[in-house]
Amino acid sequence: MVVALLTERAQFFESWKPTGEVGPMDIASWVFLLLLTWLVLYGPGLVSLDHFLARWLGLGGEEMPPTPARKAA
Repeated sequence: MVVALLTERAQFFESWKPTGEVGPMDIASWVFLLLLTWLVLYGPGLVSLDHFLARWLGLGGEEMPPTPARKAA
């Protein structure tokens, strides 16, 4: 995605000017980079194919419930 932004960097930097006709969301590689960043940070978690395969193959350990915190004496 970074390479795609660098190849169209003139249009990308021009899109941030308030007087331009093209905005940042009009550049597909910028939108894809935003979506990729969101996916990497938040990911699908429990609904991912990896999670289902690990559970089906028995590769992921069972999650243990959190232990209650002890009070300091």
